[in-house]
Amino acid sequence: MVQAAARLVAQEGIAAATARAVAGAAGVSPSAINYNLGGMERLLSSAFALGTQEAGDWLAARAREVAMLPPGPDGAARALEHVLIEWTGPARPLALLYQEAVAEGVGLDWTRAWAGFWRETAQTLDLPPIAGRALHAFFESEALYHLSPWSPALERAVLRDMVDHFAAVWLDAPARPEAGALLAAERAAG
Repeated sequence: MVQAAARLVAQEGIAAATARAVAGAAGVSPSAINYNLGGMERLLSSAFALGTQEAGDWLAARAREVAMLPPGPDGAARALEHVLIEWTGPARPLALLYQEAVAEGVGLDWTRAWAGFWRETAQTLDLPPIAGRALHAFFESEALYHLSPWSPALERAVLRDMVDHFAAVWLDAPARPEAGALLAAERAAG
């Protein structure tokens, strides 16, 4: 039931996670929610807690990947790009569950985990602690944007331009020429 609730919240939002919908997705009767978990509030709390645990495992795997990047601002830029692509692509259901948790005001543990991840990433890549805060802030804003895909190739090109610009301004990475993806995206969006 907990996994079914987490999936439903991620796919359709918390408003769709009614007792009847969750029970149907789990293959149980709606009364099983009250009997086994004490109600919908506890079920949703358990679903968000499951998401927090899964996000912790996911972050640990990304930390191992990021540790292989070269130290410095360029490594941090590539870490940011990689994590954003993985979070909003293969981990999209978990990312959507996180956004719902934040919207419901119960995402504090997740946000702390993300802040810690970016702090540790900065340290791993030999950057000052403030860089971890900047990486986290950039990640939070860009992840939300990239959860609404409309043109994968163009979005990835825009992300590269944005990450490179961020790294040059905030992490003292070498400035790279823009590829023009952001302008192309603005024209495409009208």
